[in-house]
Amino acid sequence: MRPAWNPRAKAIGALIVLTGLLAAFLMLADSLENESTAELLCGIGVLAAATVVWVQLLSQAGRRPSREGIVLNWQDRIPFDLYLAVIAFPYALLLCFAADSLNVISYFTHWEFTLYLLVIYAPAASITLALSFTLATRIKSKTLWSNTLLCRLYLHWGRIWREVILRLPLYWRSAVLFCGYVMVSAGLMSVMRVGFLLCLLLQVTALFFLLRWIAQWSVIRAGTATILSGDTDYHIDTQGMLPDLREHANQLNCLGLAINHAVEERYKSEHFKAELITNVSHDLKTPLTSIINYVDLLKKENIDDETVRGYLDVLERKSQRLKKLTEDLVEASKASTGNLSVERERLDLVQLITQATGEYEEKMTGQGLSLRLTLPTKPVYVVADGRHLWRILDNLLSNCVKYALENTRVYLEISVFQKQAALAVKNISREPLNIDPDALLERFVRGDTSRATEGSGLGLSIARSLTELQDGSFELSIDGDLFKATITLPMDAPEEPEHPLSD
Repeated sequence: MRPAWNPRAKAIGALIVLTGLLAAFLMLADSLENESTAELLCGIGVLAAATVVWVQLLSQAGRRPSREGIVLNWQDRIPFDLYLAVIAFPYALLLCFAADSLNVISYFTHWEFTLYLLVIYAPAASITLALSFTLATRIKSKTLWSNTLLCRLYLHWGRIWREVILRLPLYWRSAVLFCGYVMVSAGLMSVMRVGFLLCLLLQVTALFFLLRWIAQWSVIRAGTATILSGDTDYHIDTQGMLPDLREHANQLNCLGLAINHAVEERYKSEHFKAELITNVSHDLKTPLTSIINYVDLLKKENIDDETVRGYLDVLERKSQRLKKLTEDLVEASKASTGNLSVERERLDLVQLITQATGEYEEKMTGQGLSLRLTLPTKPVYVVADGRHLWRILDNLLSNCVKYALENTRVYLEISVFQKQAALAVKNISREPLNIDPDALLERFVRGDTSRATEGSGLGLSIARSLTELQDGSFELSIDGDLFKATITLPMDAPEEPEHPLSD
């Protein structure tokens, strides 16, 4: 950066500009009067030199040798619109003086005309030069608009608008704006000709703001749809938005961040619980296996005491139940986190249910339960993992044996619709089901609040997780004491909806 000029150099430069412009004007005027090419070229050269010096002065405006950056002087601190109003007064006086002198200029001698020109030129050129300097300084310091009375008035009314109007509800603000719009339109229409043009300009302005509001609202709607679709990291750009819409968009952005944070925390929590369950189950397996083995060895001994043999039977039952519980814990953890492998294949759901009910027929008969099957006569092929699907059926039928009311019926029904196969299992509960169906799908939740049975509260949770792993759905419904579980799985091929009944 070139060094700043001192005040004396700037004063000399300003004097060169003033005299150079005056000399160039006189030379050009004489060249036109005398038709002298030499004076014309000389005048152009002087004008160019004065212009170069003027540009250099403008580049030095606001700079001082002893200080860094742009320095404002006393006239640069005057509000610019007030400054323009002040210098307009001497400009107006000079114009009036020049207009009054037009009739007598033709009688001036050469020297009288030169003196007359100096009287008008000197103050006008000085004011123009000062205006150019302060304009350059204000532009460099970025205070051209901020240091005006209009800007201060705008900021003042803007502050009042924010403190008073923007605190009103949106419908009240809309009513105030509409009333103001109607009043201004009526006032402009009362003025002839010009009023019509001003009113037309008002309508165009109102249409512009309306379209701007609609465009920004469309951006918010699109952003909301993106966030709802699962992209919680999406951020709505609020730059240039109107205050109300910007506030709404910021709230949606914060909502997306909150959802993302909640999902991350839930994922961490589930991952921690899964690791904890896996580790605890693994630590329990070793001593539990030893207990089971030693109980088995004791039962092989010739123990005649019936009381001791009864104790061994209790130990065996409880250890087997604990083993089943630890296995269920591990499976529930893997199923809920999706860590189980799924090998999909083509399975006949009718045949699978027939086999499962055959295995449970003796257990159900022992509980006084009778099965009622509503199955299609044709095979119903689904795409599923045979091992996981068998576990789902095992959990549902086991749930019926444990919790169904004695001497009642258990209904199993297969229905086909829209390339989906649905299996519904219904039974009457032994205990009152005063619980939300969704709560039964949570881990360790049982309809038997007394916990008189040997259920772990994991069967339905495992069944739901395994069903969802196979792209199916699992639903529960409760109507009084009627319990109904429905699993839906995708079919391998569309089937005719023929449903002859067979028991």
